[in-house]
Amino acid sequence: MGGLSSPPKPPALGAPRGGCADAPVVRGRTRQSRGAPRPPDPFTGPEPARASHCVLRLREVDSTQTFAFELAAHGAPDGTVVVADFQRQGRGRRGHAWTATPATSVLASILIRPRVAVSQLPLYSFVAAVAVADALESVANVDVRLKWPNDALVRERKIAGILLESRISPATPPAERVVEERPGCPGALPSAGGVGAMSGPAVAERVPEHRPGGAGPVASDGGVWGAISGPPMLVVIGIGINVRQSEFGADLCGRATSLFLETGHDVDRDVVLDAVLDALDRWRARFESEGFAPVRARWLDRALTIGRRVRIDDVEGVAVDIGMDGALVVADGAAERRISAGEVVEVARAERGRASC
Repeated sequence: MGGLSSPPKPPALGAPRGGCADAPVVRGRTRQSRGAPRPPDPFTGPEPARASHCVLRLREVDSTQTFAFELAAHGAPDGTVVVADFQRQGRGRRGHAWTATPATSVLASILIRPRVAVSQLPLYSFVAAVAVADALESVANVDVRLKWPNDALVRERKIAGILLESRISPATPPAERVVEERPGCPGALPSAGGVGAMSGPAVAERVPEHRPGGAGPVASDGGVWGAISGPPMLVVIGIGINVRQSEFGADLCGRATSLFLETGHDVDRDVVLDAVLDALDRWRARFESEGFAPVRARWLDRALTIGRRVRIDDVEGVAVDIGMDGALVVADGAAERRISAGEVVEVARAERGRASC
């Protein structure tokens, strides 16, 4: 990997492709007005480049997840997307950090105002996984396989990760916040003075991480957050995709890959993001209208985990299925165990050790 040359640097994802706040909408998308581009100010230039998503682009932020929840507290609409060139405090599943060199990855968080029962919220994780897999296959012609519950791998190396977090939706935006309507992005979004510095953490509350097979939201630190059946919920889906990396550090040797490493050429991050949002729209619509069955079938069709001997904490056996609640079913001798949370380790791969770089 180290011998590969770095791909040419595309325009920064945070750089607007022309003003869109006042652009007329044509067939559900914005037509960019001619003339000089606007300054890269995400508050004054949100980019509603799609019919169902208002995309806010940031050059740098602590966490797109935290920022998305802050927008939600101000009444940001369903489908709002926060995308950044760089995260200083990106986070992954089970408290892991997510780090990436600036302008090499798709780092996005999508706000969902769910239309399913609270008990089904963890299943959005599988919705996002199959959407990411379909999107990467469509734009880069790579064979994407899924590791339970939602890691995307190419040649058994991780190319994308997903984090699902939720909280109770406030009935109204906080009264002390300054909010305003943004053209092309219906609903109240924070003004430049309403959120404060983009670099600081916007929300102090603990954000629960959903885990498949659980009775309800579970806190990221492992404590039970409690099932919620009454108040409306917010879900934010965090997606990180390795796109332009030409090499990885020793800690990820043999374990990570990128679209550049798999294809040998640069892939536009905007094209990847657009494909992911298209696929997410399709799979979300099926999930919310038809239930988990079609999502489960698609996940199983791409599953890398099923049929392999795995270890999750103190359970070891052959992964044979996932349940309708997303739990991993592991055949442990004479019995079958249902696993709702944990880190899957493939036994044979662990015994082989890391592949060479």
